[in-house]
Amino acid sequence: MRLYCTHFNFCRGHGGLKYKDERGVECKNTPAREAGIVDSRWTLKELLTFRYFKTSIG
Repeated sequence: MRLYCTHFNFCRGHGGLKYKDERGVECKNTPAREAGIVDSRWTLKELLTFRYFKTSIG
């Protein structure tokens, strides 16, 4: 479930989050990019190879 939610927020473009790029072409944005967490849409490879650190004990 975590992988699906992360893919949903970082990799998948959403129709409700559209923007125009520098050429004027309408593109779909990701929720993470819209929130300013990342600068670009992640590929599935980037998601699966991202190094994360455990922040809680237990």
